[in-house]
Amino acid sequence: MAELSSYFAVMSSDPKDIIRALQTKGFTSVHATNGVYGAAPDLIVPSTVAGFQYIHDAHPDRDAALVIAVNSDKSVAESGTGVTVANQFERARTIVKAVAAQLPTRHVFYTFYDEQDPRVLYRALADAGIKGSSLHKWAYGTDENAKPILGAENFETVYGFPLPGKIAHIKPAFWDVTPEGQQGTVRVVDLTKPQEPQNRAYISADNKILVPVPAYLQRHAATGVPVTGVKPSANTI
Repeated sequence: MAELSSYFAVMSSDPKDIIRALQTKGFTSVHATNGVYGAAPDLIVPSTVAGFQYIHDAHPDRDAALVIAVNSDKSVAESGTGVTVANQFERARTIVKAVAAQLPTRHVFYTFYDEQDPRVLYRALADAGIKGSSLHKWAYGTDENAKPILGAENFETVYGFPLPGKIAHIKPAFWDVTPEGQQGTVRVVDLTKPQEPQNRAYISADNKILVPVPAYLQRHAATGVPVTGVKPSANTI
C-alpha cells in the first residue's frame, strides 16, 4: 500500500456531516477514540500514538478509518468544568498529525462534537450502518473506580488502557462531569506490558513510546516540537 502521510478533517460537529464524509470516502467501519486533548503534547502524544499503534496491530481491517473525535470549543465552554485549553483545531491537529505520522498507510480522520461526550455521534454512526470496529480510551473503564467509557455499546470491541505509572494520577479534563454507568463490555489492556499479536509493550511506565517511531515524532513526543512532514489531505472535508 502506498504511503498516505495525510489526514482528513471533517470540519463539522454535525453527525450528519461526519457520516456523509465517511460514506463519501467509502468507509463502512471505524476505530475511534475521543477526548479534549488539551494537555501538553509530551503528556498526550505518546499515549495516543501507542494506543492507535496497538489498534493497528490488533485489528487486520486496514480499510477501516481511524477516527479521532475532539470536544469542540462549544463543548468545552459549556461543560461547566472551567477548563481552559487551546482552540479545537490546534488541539485536534496536535494529535492527528502524530497519529498520521506514525501510521502513514492508514486513513486518519479528525472531527468534533458539541456535546459533553460523544455518545450522540457514536449512536448516529451506528444508526447509519457505519460499523464501530473498536473504541479505546485511556484511564476510563480500567477498573471499578474508573469512570465508564461512554458510547461503548456502539462498538464491537472496547479497550480501556490504564495510564502509565508516571501519569496514572492525572485525571482527564472531563472526569468530574462524566456520568456513571458503563454500557458495553470493556477489555482492559495494559500497554506497558507485552501484548499480542506483536508480543511487545507499547509505552513505558514513564510515558515514553516504546514502538519504533519516526525521529521527528520521537522529538515531538518528548519536547513538544511540532511534527513536520505530515500535511492535511488535498481532499480535506
